[in-house]
Amino acid sequence: MASPFGLGILPELAGRGSTAGLIAIIGLSVLTLVAMLRVIPYRIWKASHILMGPLSLLAAFHTFLVASPLAVGAAPWALMAGVSIVGVIAWCQTLLRKLVPARLVEVERVIPFDGGVDVTFRSKKN
Repeated sequence: MASPFGLGILPELAGRGSTAGLIAIIGLSVLTLVAMLRVIPYRIWKASHILMGPLSLLAAFHTFLVASPLAVGAAPWALMAGVSIVGVIAWCQTLLRKLVPARLVEVERVIPFDGGVDVTFRSKKN
């Protein structure tokens, strides 16, 4: 086992960062395997996929707070930090999207044709 180079950004939380990383890697690995199984119904896949956000938060917690054999700012650490930050931003964006009301539309025209249907929608003004 490599000896720690540093104790992360907040040394008092270094022990908790290690546990968070273990939970995150196991959870993300299981969810990745679930996502690759085509036999899983979409509703179950979608429900499991929502857990990726909290697991990304745990991974970010691990990246920034764990005692690491990597120097803070070294290239591998910077890569992990970048991936963690992108994951957290993506999850926040997903949460914020749920707060914005959906754009309401109305059906303007429906034209059936051989093999399908042509539907035209118009955005409602709020």
